[in-house]
Amino acid sequence: MGALVSWWTILINEAVHLEQQVAKSELQMSAYQQAAILGADSTEPVLQGDLSDSLGLVGCVDNSETTPIKLLPHHPTVCVQPLASAITDIENRLSRRHAMVKGEGIFLFGLLAVCSLILYYFIGQKQRHASRMESFFHAATHEMKTPLTGIKTLLETLRARRVPDSEHDKLLDLGLEGCQRLERRIENVLIAGGLRTGGQQAHLTTVNLTALLSRYVDQRSRNLSGRPEGVYLASQADEEQLVLVDKDLLIVVMDNLVDNGLKYGGLEPRVEITVVEEESTVLISVSDQGVGFEPSHNEALFTPYRRALSEGHKNQHGTGLGLSIARDLCRQMGGDLVAHSDGLDSGATFTVTIRKTEKDLTV
Repeated sequence: MGALVSWWTILINEAVHLEQQVAKSELQMSAYQQAAILGADSTEPVLQGDLSDSLGLVGCVDNSETTPIKLLPHHPTVCVQPLASAITDIENRLSRRHAMVKGEGIFLFGLLAVCSLILYYFIGQKQRHASRMESFFHAATHEMKTPLTGIKTLLETLRARRVPDSEHDKLLDLGLEGCQRLERRIENVLIAGGLRTGGQQAHLTTVNLTALLSRYVDQRSRNLSGRPEGVYLASQADEEQLVLVDKDLLIVVMDNLVDNGLKYGGLEPRVEITVVEEESTVLISVSDQGVGFEPSHNEALFTPYRRALSEGHKNQHGTGLGLSIARDLCRQMGGDLVAHSDGLDSGATFTVTIRKTEKDLTV
């Protein structure tokens, strides 16, 4: 394209230059023609019509800018020659054409450069997106395969009857937990697709937040029974704290935040949920004492397909969707989600902001 634009500019410039030479030659030929006509007539020579605008009758002087042409044979002392103003008009007109061609060439080069940059940008975006998607599918496959492998092993163990009856309930609990983990992973992928296409929408209703969180913590605690990790409701607001949320989406948000705390909470992760009431909103904080992150990574944590930012730690697993989905869902419900950490190995706190109901606001 650059070579084509250069060729076009050079070609048009040459055409303009030739046009200028042709115009001057035509003017000179017109002078020769008039000299022959007027010289053959014995009457007083006079230029007729439009010729007087481009040609002039002058005394024959050899030092003029253009070669004068004598009116032979009857008027040898009178010459006809192109006027300087006519030559200047030709040069000015074609100079403007030269400037126009140069301007068009510069514009085309600029347009070509802009299009090339845009194309380069989109190619880079496509490659980065493909790289992120490849990383995501690898991580998602691993995240789904891990609980599925555990469930398969557990079922094979039960089928082989290699464990005493007293351990059956424990194994079934582990299998149920694996199913729930797998369900949450699949749900995240589906929600991510829904958010991307606009199919995922929040349906807000009035919910008793206190009761909801109590049931949620009880359920997660039962799943972790007998294990070093734990989920605790450290403090909460009034017995009946009414908020305006989508209950199912809020559970998805809490699952992602709690899973994140258990995943990056250290050897014996402890996730604490705290509820603080403000004038028109309620803050739900999910905290852990794990690996933490650099304060400068606050926003980068919510980038889709980007996984743990603590490079010095081994647990670099996950799809990179959980926190991104959690923030998007919070914003769909009219709230927000922010992250805070004092640095590596200092733990992390994720705070959900949700709105109170109109009833609470009038009390």
